[in-house]
Amino acid sequence: MDPVTDNDQSGEWFKLAIALVFAGQGMALGLGYNNARLAGEGPEFGGLVYWLIHGALLASALIVLLLLGLPLLRATFVALRRKQLTIEALFTLSMLGALVGSIVSSATGQSSVYYEIVAIVLSIYTVGRLVGARQRRKVEQELAALRDAFANAYVLDPSGARREVPVGLVDPAHDRVEVRPGEPIPVDGKILEGVGYVQEMSLTGEPDAVPRKPGDAVLAGTYSVDARFTLLPEATTQRQLDRILSIVERAGEQPSRLQAQADRLMRYFVPTVVVASLATYVGWTLTGAPWWESLFNAMAVLLVACPCALGLATPLAVWRSLYGLSQLGVVARSATIIDGLAMAEGVIWDKTGTLSEGVLQLREWRGAPGAEDRQTWLRQAVASVEDLWPHPIARALAQISSERLDVADTRLLPGKGVEAEVDGRLLQIGSSALLPETRPDWAAPEGDREVWVLENERPVTQIILQEGLREDAAPAMQAMNELGLEGRVLTGDPHPRWTQIGSAPVEAGLSPLAKQERVQQLVHDRRWLYVGDGINDAAAMTSGVTAIAMGSGAALTRSTAEGVLLGDSLASLPQAIRMCRHVRRVVQGNLWFAACYNLVGMGLAAVGWLHPVAAALLMVVSSFLVSARALAAANSGGPDEDHSTKRSRKEADPLD
Repeated sequence: MDPVTDNDQSGEWFKLAIALVFAGQGMALGLGYNNARLAGEGPEFGGLVYWLIHGALLASALIVLLLLGLPLLRATFVALRRKQLTIEALFTLSMLGALVGSIVSSATGQSSVYYEIVAIVLSIYTVGRLVGARQRRKVEQELAALRDAFANAYVLDPSGARREVPVGLVDPAHDRVEVRPGEPIPVDGKILEGVGYVQEMSLTGEPDAVPRKPGDAVLAGTYSVDARFTLLPEATTQRQLDRILSIVERAGEQPSRLQAQADRLMRYFVPTVVVASLATYVGWTLTGAPWWESLFNAMAVLLVACPCALGLATPLAVWRSLYGLSQLGVVARSATIIDGLAMAEGVIWDKTGTLSEGVLQLREWRGAPGAEDRQTWLRQAVASVEDLWPHPIARALAQISSERLDVADTRLLPGKGVEAEVDGRLLQIGSSALLPETRPDWAAPEGDREVWVLENERPVTQIILQEGLREDAAPAMQAMNELGLEGRVLTGDPHPRWTQIGSAPVEAGLSPLAKQERVQQLVHDRRWLYVGDGINDAAAMTSGVTAIAMGSGAALTRSTAEGVLLGDSLASLPQAIRMCRHVRRVVQGNLWFAACYNLVGMGLAAVGWLHPVAAALLMVVSSFLVSARALAAANSGGPDEDHSTKRSRKEADPLD
């Protein structure tokens, strides 16, 4: 379908609105005329009223055609020049068949008219084209916004002054890039000066800001939390961030699986309809039938094969299913999510921010011997100090007490923590780098997320933090198992708390590109659903999987995925899969019914047993039947009858 740019998007929707007004008037007038004609009460052929009615019907169809038909005709022409028969060809053939048949009927007065079919076909095509263009434009805007956020770098002059330049103009051989606290890191490179924390969660999935020092590598797309860094840019033509964004862009240019299937079907169905219609006209002409009778029978073949039965019922099932998904908290960006959820054979979970909350929780508060009576005050003091800082660990520590004390002279200790005066005492809070050379013998073994509290430079408390799973993570993973879906957990966290979550093994320390490569390996064996939240998931989401992003995830990830999980409730995913499986079975049944109906109807029309009026009625009846069936399926959601759901339930596996 033709792309729709930002400049003409609003104009296209305005055209559609005007066209629908004319289409509605034409459909009402056409229905009244056809009913009156069948009852023998229609206006006399050739009379003024007759021509006024038919002129108005023709004008309404032509107005709709002028407003909405050019993109369809252009797309059909381009496809034919490439010797391709796409779904546009079927829309065009049905539209022109209905228009020509109606004009012949108006000119001869021998039959009913079908001008409304022109409006129906064009409206269905236009809505699909505009919605698809809107989604493509949204992804492009998110990609552009992310690029813009990391588009410029501050380069240090020989005098030490800094100037802002585009990233593409940074010279790795001579330039040094400065990044101050809170600023984005715009280049892949190595730290020359500075010690502090870097927030890498969007690229690596690591929930905590990680300490970085001279000699450590950093990536564009991350942020300095508390330090001033001087960086040596990496001598490369493309940042890892750019490679991820390029992967997402290329994926957006590929046709969806459903579109590709429809195009393959059209390669056989469109020639069949054309040949059948032409053969009908030639056959009846050779038997001596009047030309208009031959044309009517040929038009009947086209009308009975009109895609309205499929073009109305299947979109109805799709849109009602999308509404059902939204009620479950799954907002779809594309209708392909229905097929993807229905056919999924496994689930790939991101850990941080998806299965886990992405925030740290207090696991243990260990006080030094002799300081037991001061622990309540220390909790209040730690919470008061950390409440002043935006660091992820600080947010966790600020929750350990609701009481707040007066804090003075707060200072940042880059790469170590913070210090402040509370009630006249010097309090230091941070990593083990604050400790003297000898680790206290009363402390627990060193862990990945330990925080130390020093009072007047003496260790008084060891705090152990841990990552926690969402409350609905275990039930959701168990429900997926009962649906027959294998589970995998991929994370960029180099030191995850778990080696297995439920029955799903955890693969740790994966970079964004490593995640993508792993997913590409997995898709060779089965169809996967991918659930993630970070920018580090965006590339993996484009690797042949159906992707769902957490509602709290990165904007790019939400735009890349086929669906977004609002409220971040994982419990709705098994329900969504059950509903989509049921709807897909019903839609497939409708396709078989429509195929048989079209073959039988085209055969009856070809031998002259099906007048265009009867063909139109059959089209309406068939559309009603498949639409009612599709609507019932989408509304009910239906039980999942897949054999995998008949397995006996098992107890949820332990999480640790």
